[in-house]
Amino acid sequence: MSEFPWIVSWKLENGMSSHDLAPGWPAQLPKDVGWEAITPVSAGSGICAFSYQGELYQPTAFCADINPVSAFSNEPSIMLRMIESGHVKTILSDNLTETKDNYGFYIIDPSADHAIFNRHNELNKAFIVQVSCSELRKIAGDLSFGPRMDRIFNGHTDFFSATPRMSMALHETMKHIQCAPFSGPFGELYRRGKIIESMALALNDLDESVPTEVRRTISADERKAQLARDILMADLINPPPIENIATQLGISHRRLNMIFKDIFGMTVFSCLVAWRLDLAKSMLERGELSVKQVAYMLGYSHPNNFVYAFRRRFGISPGRWRSKE
Repeated sequence: MSEFPWIVSWKLENGMSSHDLAPGWPAQLPKDVGWEAITPVSAGSGICAFSYQGELYQPTAFCADINPVSAFSNEPSIMLRMIESGHVKTILSDNLTETKDNYGFYIIDPSADHAIFNRHNELNKAFIVQVSCSELRKIAGDLSFGPRMDRIFNGHTDFFSATPRMSMALHETMKHIQCAPFSGPFGELYRRGKIIESMALALNDLDESVPTEVRRTISADERKAQLARDILMADLINPPPIENIATQLGISHRRLNMIFKDIFGMTVFSCLVAWRLDLAKSMLERGELSVKQVAYMLGYSHPNNFVYAFRRRFGISPGRWRSKE
């Protein structure tokens, strides 16, 4: 039996279930129903991270239970799920639908049932991190995170779930967990640090000490920033002029830059450069294009400028990144 924290069973609309095929242990999806692939990421004790890909060809309900032999079976844990494509509906006590703009934040009760519904006929991709509350308490020490979170960190299973907007900072941190620049124990240490960083960012999103009126102001600005980000991310190779995006949102270029600085910490142009370099990193990782081809594709007239920008962002040259194992 694996120590992976989740045991997932499934059931079709006609009543057929995984337990019919393999009593006592969930069976894989039949090929005519769909497929799934789970890739665990090593991050040390008390922490779990994995990527999920799958596609359903017909409506299917999943029931996820905590594995009784895993490190998460005897205490609550916090789980973040970032949707890269598709839609996921999770039913605990509320029906929450996650998309690529809204990540899932869950306090996991190991004794509760967790129903999950992926839309069929669309590719579902997600990245999940999960940290036991005792591990978070060990790291946090005597720090207080408010009455609700302190109770959970101390082992009380208070149900809570939310689907906050995905900030750029959290999005980038989750991506860094998946693409650690190191291997072996250094890679595990790097991922562990980034997972803790993702938890801090998520808990900050839910900080109840922020006044409601401030939250509303930030939310209005964030919506504009997210819309602009979505427009840019839709075509990073040939993005529309920033002035056109500002006009489309009904604000000035200067105002859009101010919002981006508040939300993402950079101007629109700086964010665009960073996102295009992230795209370049993924393209090089696949190994299908040369460094020069990627540089020209992203609009760099001189590959040396691309090499400098890439090394400045990631601490490694694009050539070394492309050739790494």
